Amino acid sequence: MVSCPESLVEDLLAEPLVVCAHDAGSANLISGLLALLPEGREFSICAAGPALDILVSQGEVLPPSAVGSLLVGAGSLLSGTSKPDVLLEHEARKEGLRRGVKTIGVIDHWINYRDRFVREEEVLPDEIWVCDGEAFSMAEVVFSDSSVRLMPNPYLEGILDQISGISIVHSPGTQILYVMEPFCVSWDDSGVFGEFQALDYFQSRISSLGFPDPVQVILRPHPSESPQKYVSWIEQHPGWVLSDHTEPLFKAIARADAVVGCESYAMYLALMSGRAVYSSLPPWGPNCRLPHDSIIHLRNIQD
Repeated sequence: MVSCPESLVEDLLAEPLVVCAHDAGSANLISGLLALLPEGREFSICAAGPALDILVSQGEVLPPSAVGSLLVGAGSLLSGTSKPDVLLEHEARKEGLRRGVKTIGVIDHWINYRDRFVREEEVLPDEIWVCDGEAFSMAEVVFSDSSVRLMPNPYLEGILDQISGISIVHSPGTQILYVMEPFCVSWDDSGVFGEFQALDYFQSRISSLGFPDPVQVILRPHPSESPQKYVSWIEQHPGWVLSDHTEPLFKAIARADAVVGCESYAMYLALMSGRAVYSSLPPWGPNCRLPHDSIIHLRNIQD
């Protein structure tokens, strides 16, 4: 398994290049890959949702309605792979394939690989790019008939450099960063969404985990969520604070002694930075699909 050298990224993206993304995960990886292109290399960006704020650092961002015209005469399409209710990248790949444009889908995680390319029908791109060794091994199995490439990950390298470059001094005790992700389904007959069940489960277990007092937990909503979603929950739980949504993720991780979540990419970033990472998925919920042995699973810890 050999990663594509950074110097070859330019050669794989034929001009004119069109970039299209919606969700934050793959948009972050795409932004890092675009930063590897030589100065003066031109590309067009269409984005919506969380990707808009991420990709604006790479240049002017056009609305989703522009993607069809941009693909006329394009050489390649570099696209994100968003959750199933997002059509932007899926429709762009369909149009790109119809026009003979080289289409690339960037996968940012270790879950739901096939679902990323299925709406009413499955539309696989010409190439699937991943930026992690475990992801590459998994993608080769899921997409055995497709071209899968292991690409460099400047986004991860940049995050780790930023975290290591911050000297954080906080008051005695423990600061925990809890990173959210929306499941929007209930794992039992209570009707309570899974993300809140995991929160409640962690809250019920936190005193048994041996963290030095006082313990403060910073709850960070997922980029696709409104912070207002958790205001009522926070108000009912002393010691918990809702994060400043404008604070970069690397600063939030740098300040934390431990990071907790269900199975989000932010947990992987924290793990790679050397933080203790816990999965709060309760015993009655789904299994954590992150393939990293260093993650501590609360459901496996005996009181």
